[in-house]
Parts: sequence; structure tokens; C-alpha cells
Amino acid sequence: MERLTSLGLIISLFLFFPIATSLPASGRPRTYIIHMDKSAMPGAFLSHHDWYMSTLSSLSSPDGFSPLHLYTYNHVMDGFSAVLSQAHLDQLHELPGHLATYPETIGHLHTTRAPTFLGLKKHSGLWPAGGFGEDMIIGVLDSGIWPESESFNDEGLPPVPKRWRGMQQEKQNISKTNDYDSPRDFLGHGSHTSSIAAGSSAVGAEYFGYAKGKAIGMAPKARIAMYKVLFFDESYDAAATDVLAGMDQAIEDGVDVMSLSLGFIETPFDENPIAVGAFAALKKGIFVSCSAGNNGPHAYTILNGAPWITTVGAGTIDREFAAHVTLGDGELTVTGKSVYPENLFVSDVPIYFGHGNRSKELCNSLDPKEVAGKYVFCDFDSSGQTNAYAQIYEMDTAGAAGAIFSSSEGPFFRPTDFFKPFVLVNPKYGDLVKHYIINSKNATVSIRFQTTLLGTKPAPQVAYFSSRGPDRKSPWILKPDILAPGVDILAAWVPNRGFAPIDDDDYLLTDYALESGTSMSCPHAAGIATLLKAAHRDWSSAAIRSAMMTTADVIDNANGRIIDMTTGVAGTPLDFGAGHINPNKAMDPGLVYDIEIQDYINYLCGLNYTSKQIRTITGMRQFNCDSATLDLNYPSFIILLNNTNTTSATFQRELTNVAEGSSVYRAVVRAPSGMKAVVQPATITFAGKYSKAKFQLTVEIDVGVGSIPESDYFGNYGFLSWYEVNGKHQDLHHQHGQIGNPAAFSSHHGWYTSSLSSLSSPDGFSPLHLYTYNHVMDGFSAVLSQAHLDQLHELPGHLATYPETFGHLHTTHTPTFLGLRKHSGLWPASGFGDDMIIGVLDTGIWPESESFNDEGFPPVPERWRGACEIGTEFNSSYCNKKLIGARSFSKGMQQEKQNISKTNDYDSPRDFIGHGSHTSSTAAGSSVVGAEYFGYAKGKAIGMAPKARIAMYKVLFFDESYDAAATDVLAGMDQAIEDGVDSLGFIETPFDENPIAVGAFAALKKGIFVSCSAGNNGPHAYTILNGAPWITTAGAGTIDREFAAHVTLGDGELTVTGKSVYPENLLVSDVPIFFGHGNRTKELCEIYSLDPEEVAGKYIFCDFDSSGQNNALTVQNYEMDRSGAVGAIFSSDEARFFRPTDFFKPFVLVNPKDGDLVKDYIINSKNATVSIRFLTTLLGTKPAPQVADFSSRGPDRISPWILKPDILAPGVDILAAWAPNRGFVPIGDYDYLLTDYAIVSGTSMSCPHAAGIATLLKATHRDWSSAAIRSAMMTTADVTDNANGRIIDMITGVTGTPLDFGAGHINPNKAIDPGLVYDIEIQDYINYLCGLNYTSKQIRTITGMRHFKCDSATLDLNYPSFIILLNNTKTTSITFARELTNVAEGSSVYRAVVRTPSGMKAVVQPETITFARKYSKAKFQLTVDIDVRVGSLPKSDSFGNYGFLSWYEVNGKHEVRSPIVSAFAP
Repeated sequence: MERLTSLGLIISLFLFFPIATSLPASGRPRTYIIHMDKSAMPGAFLSHHDWYMSTLSSLSSPDGFSPLHLYTYNHVMDGFSAVLSQAHLDQLHELPGHLATYPETIGHLHTTRAPTFLGLKKHSGLWPAGGFGEDMIIGVLDSGIWPESESFNDEGLPPVPKRWRGMQQEKQNISKTNDYDSPRDFLGHGSHTSSIAAGSSAVGAEYFGYAKGKAIGMAPKARIAMYKVLFFDESYDAAATDVLAGMDQAIEDGVDVMSLSLGFIETPFDENPIAVGAFAALKKGIFVSCSAGNNGPHAYTILNGAPWITTVGAGTIDREFAAHVTLGDGELTVTGKSVYPENLFVSDVPIYFGHGNRSKELCNSLDPKEVAGKYVFCDFDSSGQTNAYAQIYEMDTAGAAGAIFSSSEGPFFRPTDFFKPFVLVNPKYGDLVKHYIINSKNATVSIRFQTTLLGTKPAPQVAYFSSRGPDRKSPWILKPDILAPGVDILAAWVPNRGFAPIDDDDYLLTDYALESGTSMSCPHAAGIATLLKAAHRDWSSAAIRSAMMTTADVIDNANGRIIDMTTGVAGTPLDFGAGHINPNKAMDPGLVYDIEIQDYINYLCGLNYTSKQIRTITGMRQFNCDSATLDLNYPSFIILLNNTNTTSATFQRELTNVAEGSSVYRAVVRAPSGMKAVVQPATITFAGKYSKAKFQLTVEIDVGVGSIPESDYFGNYGFLSWYEVNGKHQDLHHQHGQIGNPAAFSSHHGWYTSSLSSLSSPDGFSPLHLYTYNHVMDGFSAVLSQAHLDQLHELPGHLATYPETFGHLHTTHTPTFLGLRKHSGLWPASGFGDDMIIGVLDTGIWPESESFNDEGFPPVPERWRGACEIGTEFNSSYCNKKLIGARSFSKGMQQEKQNISKTNDYDSPRDFIGHGSHTSSTAAGSSVVGAEYFGYAKGKAIGMAPKARIAMYKVLFFDESYDAAATDVLAGMDQAIEDGVDSLGFIETPFDENPIAVGAFAALKKGIFVSCSAGNNGPHAYTILNGAPWITTAGAGTIDREFAAHVTLGDGELTVTGKSVYPENLLVSDVPIFFGHGNRTKELCEIYSLDPEEVAGKYIFCDFDSSGQNNALTVQNYEMDRSGAVGAIFSSDEARFFRPTDFFKPFVLVNPKDGDLVKDYIINSKNATVSIRFLTTLLGTKPAPQVADFSSRGPDRISPWILKPDILAPGVDILAAWAPNRGFVPIGDYDYLLTDYAIVSGTSMSCPHAAGIATLLKATHRDWSSAAIRSAMMTTADVTDNANGRIIDMITGVTGTPLDFGAGHINPNKAIDPGLVYDIEIQDYINYLCGLNYTSKQIRTITGMRHFKCDSATLDLNYPSFIILLNNTKTTSITFARELTNVAEGSSVYRAVVRTPSGMKAVVQPETITFARKYSKAKFQLTVDIDVRVGSLPKSDSFGNYGFLSWYEVNGKHEVRSPIVSAFAP
């Protein structure tokens, strides 16, 4: 099954909330969270709720839409949420006490390949940050547009921006055979480029069965203005006068971005209409993107090289089109390239190969009598004298039905080349096909066309046609600037004429076409520039280009340097510019190389242009050439070689900081042999946002150095990178804090609502209040328009505005595995969690589950202030002494998604999906005897803290997927704090940008323990979530339990055990078993290899594919199902990755060693049979725990100075309560079984284990802080498994590191008595935030504290682990300062023991520390030196290299252990 990604307040709310970095454009009213300064509330109000409501009611609504209040927040923050229009926002920003506004956002990923390949996502990154381009206008100069295309559907778009001054040309569609005398597109080119840049979402777009999906432009909410300048007269051309007129009109009309997929022969800039028009656009702040030209792969072919134009080359994407070719009865299956547009059924057609006659083998001369009605196979001509196009011609003229061509030219074939049903296979596969035909008496072929392959590697590659640099007219500027998708791009087309040739004379119509060219890459860049411009309204065109260039990728998806598809070797910047565009990185570049108008004039002067020429280009009458130069402040460097052996050039540059706050950057230069580069200064400092710093780069090239021939210095290259010291680039657009509260309000709620009501609403949409926050932060949430936001930003007290974000779900033998016992250890010491309250934010709860039975429970704790809410299929009687509270929060969600689903959810605290019931019962479920999952995992299901009380706060609701609005989560957290819970949990993004991270800090200040899941994005490094040091982050591990089936062959000749979780008590006795011995495709059960007549009613055995190339298990499962086999035995090494719901058929996975035994039995048996006993649970399996494959790994990208995860806990195949309201477990083809208890995996499951154990520790040690509880769990964790080896990584089978498992696997009974703890005070966290260079406003945002100081700023927090971030030198040294607190009774003495690997040295001072009594403290220092030259480890292995510091009690029992690990900063 798909792993669930969780949410839960005891910590189990595991939501990821990407934060948009700009506010949405004007349009319909939206939900907003309004953060208010409670101290500014006028004294006339008795409560802040009254203040907020008064504020809302005071807002004028010129657009006719009144503000709608949703929630008032009392604890999470001071504020409220409401539905507001732009007019309301404008007024709110002017009101006293307004601090911040956060717009509501929600969405799902789009499926068009180019956006996916570029990493554009609806919930995070540039798409939401740029508002999907809403309110932006893209002017496209091209061949016209086909307005009826679905890509230009305006459904859901707000009114046209008021600044728009353009018009629709009213001309008749007068056909001139090959064009229209109007803006209508005849060719299709303009429609294609326009829809790439800003096409609306078009579901079901495809090209004759290929590239099926949702077509969507780069800026799908941007507006399009078409300026038709290309017309047909023998060919499609554009007159310079028309292009200039089109660009002139576009500037007049008010476009924001221009996209020109056309070019003129390179002439001086003053003679080039695009260069002249682009300069005029530049002066108006219009970004201009142009295609680089299709004259590659030769050098000096670039077009549109003016430095004020962004010049875009073309690259491939990770998608290819193919056909599957099967020879004979499955003897051989290969995949080759084909884009034949007909859904043709080719089955067992004779295939011809002219064996023995080389001319016929190469298809140079085919006899029609021999090939008519057959497929032909044409061999590869390694001499290069016969190409595939000549072979296609011969196939066609000879009357063959189709062909298989062995060719290396597949990448160069375009979709419209496939007018006949042929397939191009690479020469390696061609040799296999040839061998089959030669050795077959009656060779036949079957072909399945219309196949789309995704994730192909390597990608991107530089397209062969993409023009290369240098630019002939301006070689001092490196061109192209950037690479973008430009090969086989699906986009809108004109259905007015045949486009795709088929057979000899027919053409097929299409609404969407696959096209290639820099014409396709240009609008990709234009659309992305539109998003960046929407996200950063104050950025110049040069800044936008710089952001795209300095963050571009030079590595492909196979982790190699981008290659040139023509040569197959690594390209150079003359081919791909700065690299392949990466939209999400470009959103936050840190620094930019900005360029002013005068800088371009200085460059033109440096080119020795005359005054007249400069005036022609710039349109400026007054300018000077006092600073003429060829060294423009460009984000790239090119050295033009002379005829001597050495060349030296010095470049002057200025960088501008576009990130919030101060920062320090260091230069790192990577230069090849023969090139030397020196940067002065090597370190630059920025005092704040928009501050600038200059540097000088001197490059010396000596062609006599090294072994490189002189000719190879053309395109020889390196990189200059500026790395931020101790930082990570962050778009910190959203800041808030507390200023002052008007005395007229008695509560901040009254102030907030009054502020809302004071906002004017010129667009007719009134503000709508949602929540007021009281504890986690001072503020509120509301639905607001852009006009409202503009007003809010001007109000006294406003600090920051956060757009709404959405989170998604991250899933009992475990008490026994963890050593929890009824009569000793943590359970009895803590009273099993009695009197503790766990709040869970999740999908709701199934109250009838036995896991929430309250039999034997004492009365509800008197401090409890919560309630049980009435809703759909839920009433207050469902709560009891176990489930003491249940509420739901959906106002924010309903503002975005309207109504809660009536078929896939309940509008109440009741759980529909089962996830919330599972996490709740894992943390604190009552004891349930006889729990099981269809006969597996039979036993007693019990939570970690079985006598703790549960309060459910439902914040996840279904609408296409299970999502949670930030406004609702904040309201749930706020209510949980008010109600009196002891534990709380959630997910975070950069600390000051995420309102929920702020809420977590507030919970910490209330003494509430906060634990979160590490995320399910493993096994890669830097994927950890929830890295804030005040959160305990739990990774997932396996337990010592597996599910199996016993397989008996024949009459007991062989018995083996394999993995199976088939949910039916099926009797399999002496059933025939088939193995395709002698036919390797049948042995492996490859696709379409099995004959249903041979396997129907039988079990099949599928051999292990040691090559790993055939995605074996997926294919074998499909083939078992397709062929009608009743079940299967699969020989596989992937069993550990199969989840219980994968076993929808009665199959068993055996390891390859046992598989060989099974295979040997079948081969040597005349009538092989199999018997299987399912429903087997194995306990005590080894080794356990192992780090789960999906568990996210460290270091944390945002806060790498703190080792994360903190701890490992059970998270694989966990049995817990479920919702028995719907089929959950698939069985057969269409049926689903209900269950009361489910087996689920995820860090969502490990987190409630850790949270439940923390609850027990809190119940045992009421005076311990949250940091002390975390320290106790970490310093007593196990780093060895039950086989006495180090904990291993299940994905690799080798020892893991603390970057995988943190301090180790949680051990509850050891954690009860750790001896010493590393405690952390609130001020310590503030010191850490100061060390992160957070501003006072940011720290105020996070902590909610008005008075603090940064006198002791540090990145060295008193944490129970140590991480050393390596630099680019051979050695690294760091000293940590720590303080230990004795939590054991009496005095004690401890001695330090350090165990370090080769290359790591650690010294502790002092080595012995003494504690006089309980709660006394002692300080020490740990100095760690790392030398990557020592030992046999390669430098790369220093990542994750680790040791331990242990403090041993002298003459005592305690060991206090902390990991020491090295890693490279992200």
C-alpha cells in the first residue's frame, strides 16, 4: 500500500507546510490568518474576540462582499481568521495592532511532464510563491493563436487586470490557403508557445496516446496577449517593421513579460529589431525571453545575443516515447523508439531479414515479393554509409507492413517522422533481434505502440539543434544564458489541418502536438520569469535572469554533468550556458548580479558603438561614455583567447543581497587544468537585504599547462561559487511580531475584528475572520483580498503576513519489543500514563474501537477543559473516560475546497480513513485482547501509554486527497493548549516563516512535550523534516516480527518459508506449479511471456533476476494476474519492501537462496506440486531494529548544526486501530476487506511510539523539562540490534549512521533512569536562533517574546549529540561546550570515554566530572578534529563517519552516551 504520511498532536501531527513567499494577486475573496498585537487592543473591548469582530464589521465593502469571520484564536496566537477581499486587506493593513496576514492556499501537483521535470509543485516552491503567475501578463510575438483550445480556457480566472490597455483585433478569418489575415494561428506555432508559457490546465491532453496527462503552462494563471507577427509567404517569416510594431504595442498595452521564439540574422544591435524593442521593454521593467536559435550543434550560431535579452537554449526532458517489441512467443522482448500515431495491433506478424545478403540486411535493396505484408528488420550500418531515413524509404517503396531498424539515430527522430509503423532499437538490442530471426524457422513479431516512458536518464541533455555560443557580435557575454525544456514538448496546436502524417497520403488532426526547438524552451523560461516577477515584484529583469542562472543545474538526473546529445559527452557553458533552469531554486538565489540601464550603455560604449547607434538602441538622447567597458556585471564569465600561450582577464562584479538579514559569503573556485582563477576578496559581507558588495575575479589561462591540446581550450570551463557561511538562502518575506495594542480594545480579538471591519473592499469582497490566536502567537487568520492585504500592511501593529498552506498525511508486539513490562520498568513507574492527556491532530477517530474503551478508568482529570463536539455520525456520547475530547476544525479548508466530502469523509471528529485512529491507539490505546490483521499479528494491542487520555482534534479532511489547512491546524493546536493537553506535535518549515513552528515554541513554553515524525522521504540524506531543536524528531525502524507463509513442495520433499500477508485463510494443497524452464523470459515471468493455457489453475514459480533490469516483481505480479495463474512463488530479494496491502493475490516471496531450491525441485520433478500455509507470524526475527527504507535522513537542511533525527522508534508493520467503515485490504481483482485493526508503516507510526513513551516519562518525572525527556531518551538509546551488531540500514544491508538513526533506537526502561541529562532553557534556544543570524523581528516571531538579547549568540546548543560540518579543507576542528545535570539521587562521579573512527580525534576536558547532589550541574568541553587524509577512507566516506562520547558513572550503573558524527553542510 502507499505509505501514509502522518499527522497527530501528541505528537503526531506530521504535516508539511510549504510557505508561499508572496501574497496572492487580487481576485475573489480568500481565507486569511490575521496576526494581531494583543497589546494594541482598545480598552473599550472586554475580549479580543469582540475587538476582532468589531474590526471586521468596520471594514467597508465597496465590492459587495462582506467580511466573514471563521475563528478566533485564544492560545496559538493573538488573532483570527476570516474571508476577506482585497479592499478589506487594504483597510486592515492600516489599522492599529495589525501584525501580519497569511493568505489561505491549497492544491495538488499537476501531471504535465515539463513542470514535473522542472520540480514545479502546487503546494511548495515557485508556483504558489508566484501565485501561478496570477495578475501577470505575457506578451507572445508569434504566428497567432487558436483561441478555442482548452489551454486558453479562462474558467476560474479573475477579471482582467485593470492596468491592461490592450484589445482584441476584430478581423475576419480570411484564408489565404496557408494563413489567416488575423490573429488566428494557422501554423500552430504560436498556440504551442503561448500554452507552454501560460496555458490553463487541460486534463486529458495527449498526442495520439503518447504523453497522456494534464497539459499546463509554466504560469497557468497568467494572462496571454498574442501579437501575430509571423505570416506565410512561401515560408513563415516576420518583417522587422512588424516585429517592432508588435513589441511597441505590447509595451503600450502593459505586458509584464515578452516571449519571442524567433530571431534575425545577427547584425549589430542597432539594426536588430528584437534587440531595439527589447531595450525599450527593459526600460519599462518588462522581462524579455528569446530563443537561442536552431542552428546547432556548431559554435558561433547563437541568435538574440544582446545582454539585456535572456537567451534560452533547448534541452531534453526525462520522457521518451516507445514501443514494446516481442519476438515469437516471448523469446525476446525489447523496447525501442516509436511515435507512430495509430493504435495499431501488431500480433505475430512474419518478420523478414535478408540474412547473407549485406545489401538486403541493410535494407538497401529489398524485393517486394519477399517483404510484402511482412515486417522487415534492417541491420545497423556501422560504416555510417546507410542511415535510417534511407532504410525507411526502402521499407515504404518495397511494400513492407512495418519495420524494426537497428539504429543509433533514435534520439534525432521527431514524432512526425513516424508515418509508418516502425520502431528504432539501439544496435545492442538490434543484435539480439537479428540473432533471434536467424535462429528461428518462422520468425514473428508483436508490437505494442503508444508507450510513454517517464524518468528516463540522463536528462536533461543539450538538444543537437540548439545554437551554441559564443555570440559573434557580442562575444564578451556568454550565451546562451540558460537551458530549458525544448525537445518533444506537448502543448496546444491548431486542429485546422492535418499535422501527423500516417501512411503515404493521410494526415491526422490533433489538438495537442509534440514539438521541438528553442521556440519551445523560450516560453518555458518566459513563464518561469513570470512566476519570479510575481513572487518578487521589485526585482529587475537582470535580477530575474541572474536568479535563474546562478541557481541552474549543471548535473543531470543521473548525477553526471549535462551532456551534449550529439556527441554523448559532457557539454560546456557554450552549449548550456549557466545550466538547466531550476524554478524553485531560482525563487531564492540569495544574491543576484543586478544591471542598471547605464551599465548596458557602458557596454555599448565598450563595443565602440557610435552615439547615433546607442541612441537608436536605447532611445535615450542624453548619456555618456565616461565608463566604457566590455565587462558587464553579468552572472557568467567568458575569456576570449588570443594567439599567445597565455591569456589573462580581470572581471569586476557587484553582488546584491536579496535575502532577508545579514549574511557572509565565501568564494570557492573550481578551475580545470591550465586555468587559474583568484577572487579578491574571498569573503564578502552583507549588512542587510539589498546591501551590495564588490569583488574582482582574475583568470589566467596557460595553454602550455597540462596534457590538454590547445584546441580543447575552446569551451574549457570551471565555476565560481559563493557559499553562504553558516546559512541557507531563505525567502524571508513574511515577518511578524508584537507592537502595541490600542487601549480602546479590551481584548485582542476585538481589536482584530475591528481591524478587519475597517478595511475597505473596492473589489466587493469583504474580509472573513476565521480564528483568533491567544497563546502560540498574537494574531488571527482571515480570508482577504489583495486590497485588504495592502491596507493591513500599513496598519500599526502589523508584523507579518503568511499565506495559507496545506499539510498532508505522512503509519502489537511493539511494547514487548521495546521491553515494556507490567510489573517492572517504565510502565508501573509512570502509572501507565495515568492522569496524562495526549492531544492528537489527525484525520479523526473511530470512537467505537476497543482501543478507546474506558473500562477501569478513573474520572477525567479535573484540569481538563475540553469538550466532545457533535457532527456527522458523531455525538457527545461517544466520548468517555478514555476519549475525553473530540473536535473538528474545517473552516479554513472549506474556504478553499468548499464542502467536506460526503462520500470520503465525515464533517465531524469521526475518522474516515483510519489514520487518526491508528496513531491515537499507538500512542495511548487501551489493552485489547485478540487483536489481529486477518490472522496475522495476533495478540494484545496496547498503546505506549495505555492509561493516558486521548483528545482528538480533527484537522485533516478529504477533497481529492487528505489535506489540512494551516488555519485549521492552528485552531486545533490553540484549542488543545486551552483544553490542557500534556503532549503536542506537528511538522515545520523554516522556523520564522511557519506559523505552526511558532505555535510549537509556544507549546514548549507551556511545558508541553513536542515530538514529530522525521518524514518518509528516505533513504537519501538531507531529507529530514521537523528539524527545530525544540522538537523531538523520530525516525522509523523495524521490529522483530515478520509475516510469512510456509511453502511445501511435493510430498514434503522441500519446505521453505517466505514472506506473505495474504489476508484469506486459503487452503492450498498439492496444486500443480509451473516453471518455464529453458525459456528465460518465461523463467523470469516477463511481461506477456506466460501462456494462459499453460498456467491457468496452477501456481507459477518466477526466478530471481540477478541483473535487476526488468523491475522484476512488478512485472511478475502483473504477469501472474494476466495469465490466470492462481498464485505464485517469487524468488526475490525485495520482500522487505512489500507492505501488507501489496498481497492482494495468494503469492509468497522467498529469498533467492531458497528460490534456487524451489527451482531445482520443480526442474527435477515430473509432476511438481505445492502446498502453502498462510497466516503465519514469526517473532524474534533478526536483526532488528533496522532503519526503515522510507525514514528520512539527516542532516537537516535548515538547521544542520543539530543532529537529526533524534531517535529511532518502531514504524514498520505496526498493528493498531483502524476505521471499519470501508474496504481497506485488497483481495482478488475488485474486492476489499474491512478490518478493525490495520498493519501500517511510516514515521507517522514511529512518532506516536516516541510520544507515548515521552508521556510515560513525563508522568514519572513531573519536574523534567521537554529537553530533559528528550535527552533521557537519546542518551540511553540502543545502537546495537538483537543480533548484537550495529543497527543496519534496511535499504543497503550495511551499518547505518547517526544521520540515519540519530542517537539510536528508543529504550523506554533505560530512559526512566538516565543518570544525567542535557537540559535546555528557553534562553538557550534564543541564543541558537541568534547564532542562525535571525533578526530581532524573526526571533520575536518564533518565541513570542518581546524582551530578549543576543549577547550569547551561538550555534552550539546544549544538545545530547554532536555534529561536525566539514568544509572544503582537509582538516576541520570544532569545540563544543556542554552542561550536564544530575537527575539521579545523591552524589556521583563520571568519567568520559571517547570512541572515534580513523580520521577523527576527540578530546574531553575535564575527563572527570563530579556532582554533589541531585540537580547539581557540571560543564565540559569536547574538541573534535577531523583529518580526511588519515586512514584508508575516501573523503566522501567522511559523510556519516561517527563515534561516541560516553560518560560512565564511577562505581555506578549509568552510561550517558552521545553520538559524534561528521557531515557536509547542505
